[in-house]
Amino acid sequence: ILFVLLLSFSFDSRKVSVHMESQKAIKGKIIRVKADIFYAYNEGKMVTHYIYPEEYFLVSNILGEVKVYKPSTNEVTIQQNDIFSIQNDILYYFVFNKLADMGLKDLNFTLDKTRIENGLMISDWIPPVFLMDRISRIEMVHERYLPIYSAYYNDKKRDY
Repeated sequence: ILFVLLLSFSFDSRKVSVHMESQKAIKGKIIRVKADIFYAYNEGKMVTHYIYPEEYFLVSNILGEVKVYKPSTNEVTIQQNDIFSIQNDILYYFVFNKLADMGLKDLNFTLDKTRIENGLMISDWIPPVFLMDRISRIEMVHERYLPIYSAYYNDKKRDY
């Protein structure tokens, strides 16, 4: 899986807004997602308006409570799970300056090796045991100490 994230920020001390465009390569296909994300730092709340390929709104908080509203069907789905916590979202890592590992250390990944190629710092991370059947390693690339690319590998040839 290839993951590319393009972000543009608007920031004040209490709120962050981001326009996100991401691409993932899965089984040779490029999947594009566009969204506007609004993060209220003091409230511990994030609202994401997905624009493409399907429009919907996702509201989540620090407790992992999430509400999804689909305007096309006028339906709301409510769930709660720690995995939905905004502390596990990529924007959280930017806002709280966890750019070196993008939260992988907090998720019990282990840094395996780091190398420099063409001025880029490339780090390989090994997953915790409970994820090894799905992820064999993660490669993260930094340029000038900012993450620019990450790839999730699975040696078992299963796609996630």
